[in-house]
Amino acid sequence: MSAYQPNNPDIPTPGRVLVSAEDLAKRVTVLGREITADYAGRSPLLVGVLKG
Repeated sequence: MSAYQPNNPDIPTPGRVLVSAEDLAKRVTVLGREITADYAGRSPLLVGVLKG
């Protein structure tokens, strides 16, 4: 993997920031609290899809 080179046309430059890091961190915290409350006393089952 090559390092970031701003003048390399094959490597896209970052675009406009749509969600700030602070807003994203706040939302992740809220979702974590909701999941904790929803699954209190239960074991959630997570399924990962590898293909499809």
